[in-house]
Amino acid sequence: MAMLIVEDVMLLLLDDLGGREPAAIDVDVLLGGAVLVELALARVVWAEPQRGLFGAQKVFPVPDVHVVDPLLRAALATVGAKPRTANRLVVKLGEGLREAVIARLYERGLVRPQRRGIGGAFGFATWPAQDSRHELELRTHLDHVLTERVPLDLRSAAIISILSASGYVNLVLGSLTLAPNDVVRRAEDVLHSDWAPGEVRDAVNAASAAVLAMVASTTDFPS
Repeated sequence: MAMLIVEDVMLLLLDDLGGREPAAIDVDVLLGGAVLVELALARVVWAEPQRGLFGAQKVFPVPDVHVVDPLLRAALATVGAKPRTANRLVVKLGEGLREAVIARLYERGLVRPQRRGIGGAFGFATWPAQDSRHELELRTHLDHVLTERVPLDLRSAAIISILSASGYVNLVLGSLTLAPNDVVRRAEDVLHSDWAPGEVRDAVNAASAAVLAMVASTTDFPS
């Protein structure tokens, strides 16, 4: 089964050696936003046109669609459970998602559990890299996108937009050729550009704006 956008986002967030995410980042909201963006790109959800506050428009499932991936199928069921704004959805979709996504990365052989503390319970494990080849390829491609050596593709745009909305993209996507401020600037250019196809743009923009709004409500961004 192909890697989901949310899996790539989680893999990028995890430190290869320490197996932890940056403490400053609201991981649950980012993962919820990544899933909502993926549903939008799969054309199985739609959003009201933007009015007023970012992320305030409601998101709805497209009727009579079939989703194969179990994680996305569960997310789509959450969208369809009751009308919610994009802001509320990225929070709801993010509940418990970290553990589910890490379990998938473990099953793929990309991370390994490293027990911390006493008891060895699942929630107390860190997840350093087991096989870094996919992540290295992904980081190289994203670096080429940010430095405009390759065209911007939908998947890369989605990942960069979600990470940019976190306010800490420079901590996650370091570049060998760009200074940290340039990484932030270029990622923001992607976030605020109309990279999504017209028929899904409202839903994609709603998801990205919701992540930005929810992270901003709980985070003091670096100056």
